[in-house]
Amino acid sequence: MTLELPPVAALALRRVPAKPRKRIRSLWAWLVETTGALETALGSGGAAYQQRVMALQAGLSSADDHPLTATGLPSARAAQLLDGLNLFFVRQQHRDRTQFDALLRQSAGIVAEAAAAACDTTEREPAGSIGCAIARAELLRRVREGLQAGRLYVPLSEVTRFGANLEGMAAGRTTPQVQDLYWSELKGARESLDAARSRTRELPEELGRLAATLTDYETEMLARFESGARDGSGAEIRGLAALRFAMKKGAGR
Repeated sequence: MTLELPPVAALALRRVPAKPRKRIRSLWAWLVETTGALETALGSGGAAYQQRVMALQAGLSSADDHPLTATGLPSARAAQLLDGLNLFFVRQQHRDRTQFDALLRQSAGIVAEAAAAACDTTEREPAGSIGCAIARAELLRRVREGLQAGRLYVPLSEVTRFGANLEGMAAGRTTPQVQDLYWSELKGARESLDAARSRTRELPEELGRLAATLTDYETEMLARFESGARDGSGAEIRGLAALRFAMKKGAGR
């Protein structure tokens, strides 16, 4: 999975004070580099992958200025994030919603907590919940991409419940079963984003504005994805309209 810092996030970060902004950018750069290294190592075989994981763990424990702990995130929580990323790569199918949500909390949730820590706030639980909602929505938009890489970005139990065919989904074939699966997942993702949007006011102003912008962006992108799924294209939508929409709404929180 290739991570990108959405343009909307880069623009919203400009409103964050210089010191936490630098920490968050370093955190994201580390995340992009780490996930890319894990992806490459996994393609080289189990031994190479395990060596990479061990190197990451050693780097976390030995570096005083590690991008994770430099945000103010406790070292134990940072280690849990590494474990979560490891599980994300090696456990390619998540059996049920409980397992899927737990993995989101141990990966995207902790990344959001680190961003909150970078802003010197103790309100990390709301940030973690918001991060999980954003990640759930983004992963849903990238289901086809994930399947082509051998990963499933929705719970396997839901695929089974609706009778959707994974090979057909990977090829972009939209059957009634696949549509029913997407509608169900879209409903859950929208509800999560709505709940996350309401929690942005629990965060400090600058961080709350950033979180609000990102949740509005994902909400708009989900609406565009839903339109694409309805007409059978199944394509991920990237558009300037979603960016403008999110920036306009986020400005007012």
